[in-house]
Formats: sequence, C-alpha cells, structure tokens
Amino acid sequence: MSEPENPDKYHLDPPIDPDTGDIRIPENLEEAIAKLKAMLHPEYLDEIKAMPMNEFAATAHFDLGLWLRNNWGLWRQSPLAQSLDGFDADGKSDRILKEFWRSLQE
Repeated sequence: MSEPENPDKYHLDPPIDPDTGDIRIPENLEEAIAKLKAMLHPEYLDEIKAMPMNEFAATAHFDLGLWLRNNWGLWRQSPLAQSLDGFDADGKSDRILKEFWRSLQE
C-alpha cells in the first residue's frame, strides 16, 4: 500500500516584504530560480526533476506559470520582466520554468 500524496507539496511559500506585505519579486532569472527553489516543497522539487522538461513546462503553465505571471510582474514591466526582454508574459514564464527545470538537473 502506497503512502497518500502530500497535498501541501503544491503550496507556495513566497518571501514577503515585511514593510509592504507584498510578495518580493526577483530582479533577474538567477534570482527567480533561487526563489523558486526556496518557495517550493522538496517533494514537489523531486517531482519536477523527474519529469521531462517540456512536460513540466506544459503542465505548470496554467498553475505555477500563471502564479509567476501574476505575482512576479511578468504582465507589467517589473525588473524581472525587463530582464527577460524579447518575450511576452507567457514566454517569460515559460523561460523561467524551463531554466528552473534545468537548474534542478544539475
């Protein structure tokens, strides 16, 4: 009999600015990857690592990717969005997700 799945593994724990109460937005891709590693549950990180990159990017597009677009200013011109010049918000979140996946493979 297998253990039940941990529902908390999909919970995000983003860093919050204590002065404003806002989610801290990374400044660049490297910082975004580091923040994702810190925000996500270790079990979810293992699950992501085991997936093929394109499968992860496709399945994460409408949940984690949407969260990134909405909360990290990818629709606006946040510093992170500006550092990913040349992409629309969907393309920016896709690039973050794929680079994040690659970082887990190291």
